[in-house]
Amino acid sequence: MSDNAEGIETSAAGWTTGSGTFSRDTTRFRTGAASLKIVSAVIGDTFCYSNGNIAGIVAGTTYTLYSYVFTTLTGRTAKVGCDWKTSSNAFVSSFASSAVTLTANTWTLVGPFTAVAPATATQATAYVPWAVSSATSQSFWFDDLFFGIPPVTVQQGWGVPI
Repeated sequence: MSDNAEGIETSAAGWTTGSGTFSRDTTRFRTGAASLKIVSAVIGDTFCYSNGNIAGIVAGTTYTLYSYVFTTLTGRTAKVGCDWKTSSNAFVSSFASSAVTLTANTWTLVGPFTAVAPATATQATAYVPWAVSSATSQSFWFDDLFFGIPPVTVQQGWGVPI
């Protein structure tokens, strides 16, 4: 991930909303001192994406994505995904994981999922904080986010998250 996106512990400046509102939240976190909280503005996909592109993507290489997600709601799901782009920032294709059902009041691991960078990809934009809401104003918290090259041991604490 980009350097800015790695700092959820200190700032949410590395993220941009795709849907909903988001903020750094120090009242609920899995590890460290903060998480990324997203509140849905629509029914359906509620997500943030990494600011800027993740450079250094190697075509044909397998990348791992995962996130821990918390909600107080039952029956909600979450995903991870990315857009692959060329060196000139042209869209190549997208990867979206299958939906993982979240357990209410528990940090649920979404992933790890793997995606292979397509032939012309040299950059990516990560949609690691991604929940599916059933109404507006639903809250989801994301922590220990990861986009990188395997082998990856899922973080049991703060490590190299995004």
